[in-house]
Amino acid sequence: MTSTSATRDTARRFAPPGWRDARLWLGVALLVGSMAIGAVVLGDRSDTVLVLRAARDLSVGAPVLDVAPVAVPAEVAAGYLRADEVTDGSLRLPVAAGDLVPRSALSGPSTAPVRAVTVAVEPLHAPAGLAAGDRVDLWSTATASTTDPASAARLVLADVLVTGVAADDAGLSGASGVTLEVPQARVGDVVRAGRGAVIDLVAVPIGAQAGVS
Repeated sequence: MTSTSATRDTARRFAPPGWRDARLWLGVALLVGSMAIGAVVLGDRSDTVLVLRAARDLSVGAPVLDVAPVAVPAEVAAGYLRADEVTDGSLRLPVAAGDLVPRSALSGPSTAPVRAVTVAVEPLHAPAGLAAGDRVDLWSTATASTTDPASAARLVLADVLVTGVAADDAGLSGASGVTLEVPQARVGDVVRAGRGAVIDLVAVPIGAQAGVS
């Protein structure tokens, strides 16, 4: 009798699960769920588009540089610059670091008459990390006499685009050469500002930059 009961118990333990076994239904549910999740993920990937996101603050007038591609839903991408588009224009609106670059922020190549003017800027007289694409106010302070009213600091040019920064590699003066995009009519003012005076460059935050129509 005991031998017969043991045989039945062993048979039950090793018998394949039937349709009423809860473990079977749980396995089926997990399989179906994983397939559904996989389909959603694959579907989402096929419905995304790579657009451009600013890696740093992008100033008005700067080319579309320092950007990185990021995937967004296709229905959102229409309003932003795609990663595969040619962006040979410049920005007419500022874009903050981390933001997507709106298509409306890009303008065509500028036709305004401008000139590249390089000014010597002594250490600690320009924002730390100044780079091409930033915008600055240019101030000049005469060094002849601190009591002379003419030596007071004066604003020479406001909200001007930086197109290049070169350090003095030879170490002769310690100054940096900062190249500015200057309206042609104001070149003389900028050149005179550096004669017998100290140049200071003051960063213009992107929130204070005027858009170009």
